[in-house]
Amino acid sequence: MTRPAPIPFDTHRFVKRLTDEGMPAGQAEALADEQISLLNSHLVTKQDISHLATKEDVAATNKAVAVLKSDLRTLKWVIVGVGFGMLTVMVGVSSLVIQMFWTA
Repeated sequence: MTRPAPIPFDTHRFVKRLTDEGMPAGQAEALADEQISLLNSHLVTKQDISHLATKEDVAATNKAVAVLKSDLRTLKWVIVGVGFGMLTVMVGVSSLVIQMFWTA
């Protein structure tokens, strides 16, 4: 993969601005050099991103997320239903126990 052309960076303007604000020239020049290094080696370009995922990949991921959300909603209702069922059973058993002792 070929890297795109470096991003233009006006080092003279950068150094002049820093020295005008009181920074020593040597320090401002060193900072400008580091800034250029960062810009040229650590920025992601549109071309870099295009290799990571296509629009179809993003659409497929979004569709999968929607299906998972739907499945989670369904699971939530199943769990609520089971919980309600267990509560119903416990109330039924409790009423039977109370009935046995009440009639005894």
